[in-house]
Amino acid sequence: EGTPIPEAAAPTVAWDPNAPRRNRAPGVTSYGIYRITWAGSTFGLGVPFSPDPLHPAETQAAFISSLESRGVAKTARVDGSAAAAIERAGFSLGGTEALVPAKLPFIVFNETFGREVDLAMLARADSTMLLGDPARGDTVRVALPKDFWVPDDQLFLLETMERDSIGQSGGVVLDLGGKPIKVNELVATYTSARLNCKATGPSRCNPVSAPPTDTTAEPFISNEPGQILDVDYIVPFRLESVITFDVEGALAGEDVILRGKDIRTQMDSIKTVPNPYIGVSQYQTSNSEARLVFTHLPPTGSIRIFTVSGQFVQELTWGPQELAGNGDLFWDMKTLEGWELAAGLYIYVVEATNPADGGRLTKTNKFVVIR
Repeated sequence: EGTPIPEAAAPTVAWDPNAPRRNRAPGVTSYGIYRITWAGSTFGLGVPFSPDPLHPAETQAAFISSLESRGVAKTARVDGSAAAAIERAGFSLGGTEALVPAKLPFIVFNETFGREVDLAMLARADSTMLLGDPARGDTVRVALPKDFWVPDDQLFLLETMERDSIGQSGGVVLDLGGKPIKVNELVATYTSARLNCKATGPSRCNPVSAPPTDTTAEPFISNEPGQILDVDYIVPFRLESVITFDVEGALAGEDVILRGKDIRTQMDSIKTVPNPYIGVSQYQTSNSEARLVFTHLPPTGSIRIFTVSGQFVQELTWGPQELAGNGDLFWDMKTLEGWELAAGLYIYVVEATNPADGGRLTKTNKFVVIR
């Protein structure tokens, strides 16, 4: 929808395609285009950081202050319904205590099915992050606040979808008419989803400034408010999939004009048959009557025919009634003076009015006569 970001300027943090586990339970539509819209920069307004090993507390304070300056788009869910949905998807969560109400700088929307996507976040096993480059000796390990998302945190995508009601026996519950009873259910469509820097470096990323003397360091490029990332999981065909086609019958003659059809592409199909014309054609009704056919013509128009040197030979005009409903115009191969067309190479120019917009269209082509 917006202007694509050049690859050289693409944000360092992206969707990790190898991390998510898709919920493959029957009736779960866990695919489509997932649109991630950023409301804040990746680590906040303080990026890039300048780690100071001599004053780690200052680095820690700058890191926290930057996260607090970041725009918040959504808060991760920690309720029982979210936890139950994650457990049903096959992820052993162990209760709501494993989830954290993290502030998220982005929202997710399933564009294909028009569904808002809620998010839940798993508590981290490691709540620290190393800033800086060990090779340069400028590293500082900072503590990560549990209520702020940072790259590589584990996320769960939660969507409310209509599904068949399942009874205690595991079967589909039917109404009196024998049709499945539908219910809205919160489903964890993806577990273990992650946005990280695995494509460019460590999964937790390293949003630090490099010394001016280091010309090889790759800069950290933040995601910025308003940026959109589309993650496309192809929708498969299923037994209940229905594909519909709108088929329009062929139009000819006055119907093309009355419906205002665009004939620009049709002009490219105009040709002469046979080409070359060698003494006789299958379109002749007698041996004494020569016939050349111009095919795929629009409902009305004109054809001017010239020798290869530019000498005018003949002009033909027609309307729907001359085309017999099939776009073919027969020519007796007589010149304007009534003479039989001599052997040679001929150029013809077709002119017609486009019913769609009234514009003038032309098509130039050639044919050969051999006698």
